[in-house]
Amino acid sequence: MIYMKHRRNLLSTHQQGFTIIELMLATAVFSVVLLIATVAVITVTRSYVKGDVEAETQDAARSILTAVTQDIQFNKAGSINAGAYDSASGFGFICVGNDTYFIKLIKK
Repeated sequence: MIYMKHRRNLLSTHQQGFTIIELMLATAVFSVVLLIATVAVITVTRSYVKGDVEAETQDAARSILTAVTQDIQFNKAGSINAGAYDSASGFGFICVGNDTYFIKLIKK
């Protein structure tokens, strides 16, 4: 009996583990690290999407300007009508041969 009692006391004094304070502190630190990582991923994603949209917009504008320029340079019909432009609405057009190009300027 004495031996078992001694062994029981020996186990209880050598038990190791984390206190609730240590667990709460570790959880708080992990949450802060996770929050910083999430903000970083969101920022990088937004930058990527913004750059992708800008590149697509520039490609579309380049294609349109190339088409208009080629129509003007190689105009077989021989007629170019500058059309009209309304500065109040930002709307205008130009006719090259049988093609009409419309424009809408947006002020920022």
